[in-house]
Amino acid sequence: MTGATTDVERGSWTAAGHSRSIEYATAVWTDIRADAIEGFNKLPHCGVEIGGVLFGTKDSACVKALEFRAVPCEYAYGPSYTLSEKDQAGLKELLARASAEYEHGEA
Repeated sequence: MTGATTDVERGSWTAAGHSRSIEYATAVWTDIRADAIEGFNKLPHCGVEIGGVLFGTKDSACVKALEFRAVPCEYAYGPSYTLSEKDQAGLKELLARASAEYEHGEA
């Protein structure tokens, strides 16, 4: 994970009736939107679902989504985002790599 900088453009959202807010780096949502559009265009009439992992921080008042990493899917079961054993291994590897980066101060 790349380190968060203080000059990152951010947005926020709070659901009515809830005290915890969600803050996000706008680049994260731009990346997710681009991946979703790409997935939509992969198949005529329906596209494919996409997925990934959000990384960030949380405290009692706020959840901060600071980074998104896509988790590739081989779509072994059709256009739904259903992870095969190979995809699940990739997800485990992504999480292990992110954990190691965090432990080494790269996050």
